[in-house]
Amino acid sequence: MEEPQINQPEITFTEEQQAHIDALFDTKKNEWAEEFLNPVVAERDELKTKIIPEPSEQEKGLAEREAALTQKEIKLAFHENGIADFTNLVKVDSVEAVEETIQAITNILNARKVDASYQPQDHKSQTPYESASSKSDVLGMIGSKLQQAFNRN
Repeated sequence: MEEPQINQPEITFTEEQQAHIDALFDTKKNEWAEEFLNPVVAERDELKTKIIPEPSEQEKGLAEREAALTQKEIKLAFHENGIADFTNLVKVDSVEAVEETIQAITNILNARKVDASYQPQDHKSQTPYESASSKSDVLGMIGSKLQQAFNRN
């Protein structure tokens, strides 16, 4: 179906009226640009400056090598301090944090060494015979045995 056509009279303006309409149009357009468009454009331009560019292949490779070097330095620090066994158990991201971690592990291990060291129980004092025996003093050993024999009576 066709839409019915409505005949509207064509409006014509004089040159003065058309100039006035054009001036009003330009004024409103400029007001709109000042009020709405310019702030949006300024914000867009500001955001463009904050965009972080995608790193190049060379920069990515450099970052990977730097990370590998840092891990090697960390492993070396653990090895130098005699706790290389803990390298895979402890995850440290920076070389600065390694010293704190190594110190903490060393303190724990030292405390365990003291706890696990020999601690005598019911320690007897050395007899005169044992003392003479450790010094390889034959006369002292014989004397201590004779003394024990005569003290028993």
